[in-house]
Amino acid sequence: MSGKFEAYCFIEDYDKVIHEKGLYGSTKLSLLRDKLNNKRVLVVLDDVCNPLAAEYFLGGFDWFGPESLIIITSRDKQVFRLCGVNQVYEVQGLNEKEARQLFSLCMSRNDMAEQDLYELSIEVIKYANGNPLALNIYGRELKHERKLSEMETTFLNFNRRPPSEIVVAIKSSYDTLSDSEKNIFLE
Repeated sequence: MSGKFEAYCFIEDYDKVIHEKGLYGSTKLSLLRDKLNNKRVLVVLDDVCNPLAAEYFLGGFDWFGPESLIIITSRDKQVFRLCGVNQVYEVQGLNEKEARQLFSLCMSRNDMAEQDLYELSIEVIKYANGNPLALNIYGRELKHERKLSEMETTFLNFNRRPPSEIVVAIKSSYDTLSDSEKNIFLE
């Protein structure tokens, strides 16, 4: 896809970069913007929480060359509206077949028959509700257990004590909420 463009950039964790790098990050973004000016570009701003931060870089769309593609990922639909995005694609969770394939890939064990893991994998897939990140993390966590019974115990404990990567992802989403949204979430 990037071959169709004169230049491209992917800025992972956009808000985090802006927040952590401060003025230095802003200067780098200005330099990047100057370099991409009037070219047909592919720009991906990943995990935008603050539309003003995205607007700072985008600054309207008039500096992009014709047929440029700007992709913004966000968990907050307001970001798209405030950034003037005209087409929103909402990512759906994986269907059962896709979820099973991903979980099996992350869980791959040569010492256990796939049939032995089938029931556990169905339970994990239901629990993850098609979320690829959760399936990946759960698969990696369970892969290290030696016996099926240990895997089942670990899985049952996910509800009380989720893997740290899951906690970090949830905390990251929670931290982007306004105070009133946090209160609703906690009620």
